Amino acid sequence: MGLGGVIFGYVVVAVGVVPFGWLEVRRTESLVDPRLFRRPPFAAVVGAIVVFVAFSATLVLNTLYLQHARGMTPLDVGLVIAMFAPAAGRQRQPPAGERKRCGWAGVRTANLGCGG
Repeated sequence: MGLGGVIFGYVVVAVGVVPFGWLEVRRTESLVDPRLFRRPPFAAVVGAIVVFVAFSATLVLNTLYLQHARGMTPLDVGLVIAMFAPAAGRQRQPPAGERKRCGWAGVRTANLGCGG
């Protein structure tokens, strides 16, 4: 599928979101009310879920790639991926008493974007 297929997929999604949002705003019983995305806490939670799913998919696909394309054993793949765990889990917590806010509407969501 090359770069052209990926760009085509992004264009299809971008073109499809506009009529979907327009239609959902005008329905009496919409699947998800698009006005909810104007609320920063809701938008932040949806964003966090998308990041979590993308990270999980990356771990699964990376595991499959290392085993099938590189010929590594499952143990070797586990050790390679485990080396990245401390870096992936690193988040700086502000000192006690210090209040740290995100730049976007003052919302703090699971320390995403707020860490050092």
